[in-house]
Amino acid sequence: MRLLPAAVGLFAMLLCGGAAARAETNEIRIAMQPGVGQLPMSVLRGRGLIEAAVEQRGLPRPRIEWTELVGGAALNEALIAGRADLVAAGITPMIQLWSRSRASLGVRGIAALGSMPMFLLTADPRIQSIRDFAANDRIAVPAVGVSIHAIVLEMAAERAFGGKWSALNDQTVGMSYADAAVALMTRSGTVTAAFSVSPFQEQQLEDPHIHRVLSSYDVMGGPHTQAALYTSARFHDDNPETMAAIFEALDQTMRFIRSDPKAAAEAYVETEQSPLSTDFVEHIVRDPDHVFTIVPQNVQRFADFLYRTGQIKAPPKFWTDLFFNEVASRSGS
Repeated sequence: MRLLPAAVGLFAMLLCGGAAARAETNEIRIAMQPGVGQLPMSVLRGRGLIEAAVEQRGLPRPRIEWTELVGGAALNEALIAGRADLVAAGITPMIQLWSRSRASLGVRGIAALGSMPMFLLTADPRIQSIRDFAANDRIAVPAVGVSIHAIVLEMAAERAFGGKWSALNDQTVGMSYADAAVALMTRSGTVTAAFSVSPFQEQQLEDPHIHRVLSSYDVMGGPHTQAALYTSARFHDDNPETMAAIFEALDQTMRFIRSDPKAAAEAYVETEQSPLSTDFVEHIVRDPDHVFTIVPQNVQRFADFLYRTGQIKAPPKFWTDLFFNEVASRSGS
């Protein structure tokens, strides 16, 4: 049967449209935070695992642009403004952006970046629990009101002050991990305590005058996802093969870290050009409290708290609502 000219044109348009729909990006912009808490991202970057996984799927080798930012607020802004395609940030900034963007960007997680505790530290012997903070004390967190540190502090306050979850909010100040560590270790400035992550918290604890006030594991009742890799629905859905490759590369990275902590530590030090010794980083990687897995842990509890305190409009029914299908089929919480 012969096609009329108009039909031929329509058929050609459909073919071209299908080809365009299958074309995937060859440039990926990833923003992440500093610290061993994002060790999987450093290993991915240093070993070129995303590029290799994409090529294995028959796609051209992508160009990856890596950017380092501090604080969940800055990372979320980079995603919203289109300056990053994927961000690796704290799980609570991800949940907050998931809630805000459901009718627009449709942000969800690709995978967890492991479970690691965060320590609230101080050099003041007077402070043994958060009940001991005085009105003039200041607590450093990476991003006030947004970072996972700020949210964990609220969760601890809810328990310590009879439901008054915001009791310490006015005493938090935004500060980078490095600046907060220096302030605490040199006893300079107005910071009384700092909520930190690895490796900064291990470095601070080498000072005999600094002690731990609490661990985020104490507040959460066990291991919890500290950070996640997330993106918009559009980027995810427009690049299915690329996203599958990234997920596979991250899963492979977690197996590599678990099987060879020394090599993972070496990769971190080299990639980040870290002044830390490989032995110091390896000790952190081998800590039994550090769980390197792409499977989310305890994220539903964070979401329920954020909803109960009015910080998100509606909670996910299940933790799987927060993540794309690649990891949602795993057994998480």
